[in-house]
Amino acid sequence: MNFKRAFFNFLLLSLISYTTLSIFYSAVSFNWTFQDWNINYDGGFVRRGLGGEIFSLINEFFYEEDLQLYFGVPINLTYFYFLSSINLIFYGLLLNFFKNIDLNFRNFFIIFSPISLPFVIYNVGVTARKEIILFIGILIFISALKFFYKKENSIIFLFFFFPFMLLIHEGMIFFISIFLILFILSIKDKIRKSDIFLMIFFILISIFFFIITLINKGETSQVLSICQNLDYIKNCKTFSAISMLSDEQTLIATFNALWERIFSNKYLIYYPLISILAFYPLCKYSSNYYFEILYKDNVIKINFLFILLIIFFNSLPLYIFTFDWGRWLNITYILLMITFFFLKQSGVLIGKKTHKSNLFFENNNFFKKFILTFVLIIYSLGINVSYFDGYNRWIFNYKTFDDKLNFKLRLIKTIPKLF
Repeated sequence: MNFKRAFFNFLLLSLISYTTLSIFYSAVSFNWTFQDWNINYDGGFVRRGLGGEIFSLINEFFYEEDLQLYFGVPINLTYFYFLSSINLIFYGLLLNFFKNIDLNFRNFFIIFSPISLPFVIYNVGVTARKEIILFIGILIFISALKFFYKKENSIIFLFFFFPFMLLIHEGMIFFISIFLILFILSIKDKIRKSDIFLMIFFILISIFFFIITLINKGETSQVLSICQNLDYIKNCKTFSAISMLSDEQTLIATFNALWERIFSNKYLIYYPLISILAFYPLCKYSSNYYFEILYKDNVIKINFLFILLIIFFNSLPLYIFTFDWGRWLNITYILLMITFFFLKQSGVLIGKKTHKSNLFFENNNFFKKFILTFVLIIYSLGINVSYFDGYNRWIFNYKTFDDKLNFKLRLIKTIPKLF
């Protein structure tokens, strides 16, 4: 194992440790992530309830009581073990995915962009949010595309996965396009009418499940039923991820609140600027690649960045009706990054003939390596992208990072008591 591979594994293992401690914090504080995962069907069928229902079944199987005490502090151990396991599966799949990727400095800047994997360092609240299931799904789907003899059969996985995903979080339908793009580009030379029919059928099924979640978006009575057994969550009925299901949380009310935040928290200045900075390494490098589509005996060359535009326009409603702009950018980036490396590795993407390797990145000069390593650390760890609240949260993340880090350092000393 060379130094770069060992350094990469060290960084990924550090992230696994950091995120596991963040999950523990969630299990103790019952924060927004904990609340979101606890939405269930106690009050009847409701959007986002499947994850909580699965969690409730696991909780009943392992423990008679919801809460245990850890040094006198209430903690939901089932939640900690459950989400930690999901977190380990994600990073395990990611480690396997990157094992054949060339780990030069250019790729280090892409993989460890502040909007990518390091996003969770400052934003503890987004650790193991429900999109982690989406990330696991795309990594499994890519594995199916790699190993299926008939790649077109991989769409069977999507028929099972996406309805499941939408019942956990309906907002993930706005990222469905990346799965279709991967499928089409992987079988583009052998695409048949039956494959087109299956894609249309898959889209219709996904829309059907999405509509079901919109119809059953939630009622105040359901909030009360879910919160009845979660009395240890502060403000469960008034201000929590669960209370967002109530009758008062309409699209109009959300849009009006977002409209105020856009200007007061500098959304329209902060997020475009931070996106340019965070997306630049990936966009700069991937812009040198294109894929070919055969249309009426003509070969059309399409730049990879066209895929970024498709994902952005697909997910545009999320930016119109929700606050978590940084979160959606993080999901977009990780999906785009995985897609780029997969398509490049599988030979779907073709480099421009005029494209030349960047000698600065490839040079073995020790001084340049030192400079690049220093810049990478500052770029990845020094810049935080707030997942909501724009500029205000950006400042808050810096101010509170020391407290969050101290909590994790104290926790390391006592973590063996959990097992």
